[in-house]
Amino acid sequence: MRFLNEFFGTEPVASINGDRCRAYVEHRSRERNRVERERIAKLNAAAMETRRALLPAWRDKDFTSGPRRDLEDLRSAINFWAKEYGLDPKPSVTLPDKPAARERWLTREEAAGLLRAALRLRRKHGQYAHLCRFIIVGLYTGCRHPSILQLNWDGEAAGAWPDLGRGVLYCKDQHAKKSKKWRPPARLPSRLIAHMRRWKRIDCDCRPVVHDSLGKPTKRIEKAFRTCRVEAGLGDDVTPNVLRYTRAMWPVLCDVDMWRIASKAMRSGEIASRQWPLPSVSACRLPADC
Repeated sequence: MRFLNEFFGTEPVASINGDRCRAYVEHRSRERNRVERERIAKLNAAAMETRRALLPAWRDKDFTSGPRRDLEDLRSAINFWAKEYGLDPKPSVTLPDKPAARERWLTREEAAGLLRAALRLRRKHGQYAHLCRFIIVGLYTGCRHPSILQLNWDGEAAGAWPDLGRGVLYCKDQHAKKSKKWRPPARLPSRLIAHMRRWKRIDCDCRPVVHDSLGKPTKRIEKAFRTCRVEAGLGDDVTPNVLRYTRAMWPVLCDVDMWRIASKAMRSGEIASRQWPLPSVSACRLPADC
């Protein structure tokens, strides 16, 4: 709500209209580009001191996803107030068009390169072990990245947890309320079970599966993932959620039934068929053991 307060905070509700909403989208996009330019400039200044490779200059983009979510929150707040207390006239919130669905996914070579980059960073800096676990769990399960960060070894604690005895991953906190996010239990692949059993022996009494060097849970992964992406030579379109799309797309390329893919990626069949259509035939050159 911080961005909404900065832009609309001093204005009456009646002043909200289509022009103001469009101006807000432009303002947010302009500010986001400014922040990214400053971030790239800061990283390049540090790279010049250590004689590392420089990042390419930032090219401005149209950011609409974040402003759209903000305006949806604003619309919900206006509707709630109008329902509970009445509001006349009731302003109309104009939303920008939804951005095109992301189609970026990793090939097996790119996924291997990303994991090798995380291992190099761990050996070089003595950190980033949590990032290696994050990538492995994401590629094998297709969980949303907040669910991966909430994984813990103790089923009684809050957060998702793996049942290594039964080979089942419970991606939803058993104490959490129901939501629209479809997160049913999923079967753990045998290779991931082997990884997790080794991790559990190493962790001893540490509860979080993905944790820092002090055993504390990792709250955010974006910065470490971005460093790893740059180390692997991948573009800025590779985000933590790309691991989820990758887990779903590999079986698609192997002509696996869509309902099986949906169960692996914890989606309904209709949503999976709409979000992960079959790409071009030239990309379907993967082994059949997906």
